[in-house]
Amino acid sequence: MNISKKTLQISKKNETPFLIIDQTVLINNCNQFKKNFSNFLIYYSIKANNTNEVLKILIQEDINFEIASLGEMQKLQELNVPPDRIIFSAPTKLSRDIELAYKYGITTYTFDSLMEVEKIAKFAPKSNILGRIIVDNTGSEWPLVGKFGMTISETLDFFLHAKKIGLNPLGLSFHVGSQNLQPDSWEKALEKVHHLWEQLQKKGVHLSVINAGGGFPVHYTKDIPSVEVIASKIKKTAEKLFKDQTTFYIEPGRRMLGNAGILVASVINRTKRGEKEWLYLDTGVYHGFQETIEGFRYEVFTEKTGEDIPFVLCGPTCDSTDIIMKEVLLPDTVTLDDRLYFLSCGAYTTSYEAYNGYGYPETIIV
Repeated sequence: MNISKKTLQISKKNETPFLIIDQTVLINNCNQFKKNFSNFLIYYSIKANNTNEVLKILIQEDINFEIASLGEMQKLQELNVPPDRIIFSAPTKLSRDIELAYKYGITTYTFDSLMEVEKIAKFAPKSNILGRIIVDNTGSEWPLVGKFGMTISETLDFFLHAKKIGLNPLGLSFHVGSQNLQPDSWEKALEKVHHLWEQLQKKGVHLSVINAGGGFPVHYTKDIPSVEVIASKIKKTAEKLFKDQTTFYIEPGRRMLGNAGILVASVINRTKRGEKEWLYLDTGVYHGFQETIEGFRYEVFTEKTGEDIPFVLCGPTCDSTDIIMKEVLLPDTVTLDDRLYFLSCGAYTTSYEAYNGYGYPETIIV
């Protein structure tokens, strides 16, 4: 694969490392979701990439937003995004964040614990609530089970309690895990939602929304199902189980931005350790490539030519775990100051600097 002339021209004008976002690709991605999920409300998960330039494009494309913290809400507030285009989907939230979001006018909050229900009732009274349930994450390369979600019995009990203390039960939420390669995962999740939906109805809890979350995959090095294929599976299952009884939400993050971005880095050192060739770059695991810790791999290209040999790519920090990827085939001529182009880096690279809108703890000297 060749890097576009536009990317190379931009690269030569800027000092590495940097991330290039192709707005044409981003807009095409927006249109792809809007076309295939025409009857759904689309909420972009801004933790994937929260730069103002990206958010402005999404605003212009009439995409709504899903937030996880006050910091993310404030970014949208500064861009004059009205509260009716925002939902607060983090299942656990800071009390002050709920209070300030409620004052701004946000009316929909997700929960997956009894304490969270009570916090929402206290700081955002009479708000709409979505209950996040546990679903199978088979097919996900970054599963989200364990930390999130309620069992069926918990969901029943917590919704009844929420209704009793003045909240408005709106719907059910789930997430099949990030980078999910199996469209059937959404079908199985919706079947579980339907079973629970009927039980809630019998107990007098009448819902109207299903949030099918994210998980839409990006092409890194493996084949992936298209948005069209996943959308078709979700819509057919939804029609079969729910008819026209519900409003559906989705929360794309990775798939909206991933393939729109190319991260450009420079070689700052090359050496041989044992039998392995190492390339040291000016960015690494802690400054862009955090997801490689979980085994994610990116396609890498360079303008150099030569015989391809395996390299270990690592970052510049004084940390032995700062290893981006091993066994990366690159020309044997790659050397100091050469640039490497990492594809599909639009999501979850630069956003980790203030992930979910949270900053680093302040340092206080006493």
